Amino acid sequence: FFQAEDGIRDYKVTGVQTCALPIYLMAMIFGMRSAGRWADQRGVNILDTGAPWYDTYATRDGKWLALGAIEKKFYQELLERLGLAERTDLPAQFDIPQWPKLRAIFAETISARTRDEWDAVFDGSDACVAPILALDEVAGHPHMKHRSEEHTSELQSPCNLVCRLLLEKK
Repeated sequence: FFQAEDGIRDYKVTGVQTCALPIYLMAMIFGMRSAGRWADQRGVNILDTGAPWYDTYATRDGKWLALGAIEKKFYQELLERLGLAERTDLPAQFDIPQWPKLRAIFAETISARTRDEWDAVFDGSDACVAPILALDEVAGHPHMKHRSEEHTSELQSPCNLVCRLLLEKK
């Protein structure tokens, strides 16, 4: 890091090598690959939309819902909130050959309601489900309304956010 003064304030600026950051972010993927749990093929792995319970789905109004229920307790909550927990024909979560069938069931179920209806169903749950918002919707979403006005204004001017993160008062 380096320190700078503008005559009014002292700042500490932290520098990060741009080539190092992606490597750190990929540590988990490299670990899964080393363990034989990640294929170098798009759309077949747990975290790259290969798993039906870690993907996005169209809703009745043409908007989108994101699922990310990896752990068993979150997956169970997902099934309950989708109204699928009692279905006897539902494939097991990690039955990979049956993922296309499970994906079709999720797609059919989620397409029956609007994104906002699903948002209400999953509100306050631990099912790891979130609405996919248009950029103009982000600042008005209830989760963002609970954040400070400073953060909300940063959505309109990302430079403010970047500058705040890079320059912290000494």
